[in-house]
Amino acid sequence: MIILLVCYMQGQSLTDSKVRLSAYRALSSPAYISQTAQDPILEAFQLYKELYDWSKYEPEFRQDYLDLAQKCSDYAVALLGHCRRREEVSLEYCCYTIGIYIRRVSVSK
Repeated sequence: MIILLVCYMQGQSLTDSKVRLSAYRALSSPAYISQTAQDPILEAFQLYKELYDWSKYEPEFRQDYLDLAQKCSDYAVALLGHCRRREEVSLEYCCYTIGIYIRRVSVSK
């Protein structure tokens, strides 16, 4: 996070910002997350946190970053929604280390 802030404060060009946004568009693709992450749910929420942070540092692309963050969140929730039994939802996500708290997901039998 500190590195992101230092890079931003050094004055990056609009082109750098557009390239970064394009990279995050690719990284936040559900297909990409599914194929590359060992834990796609955790990966989606970590990416959510990064995108949310960037929305604060780049106000000109704030809505784009927030839209991508929401897309990541929706993807993780959709994955959890595919669980059929309570046993399949074996984790209670309390990701304090990345600054996100998600309430316990309860799946009806």
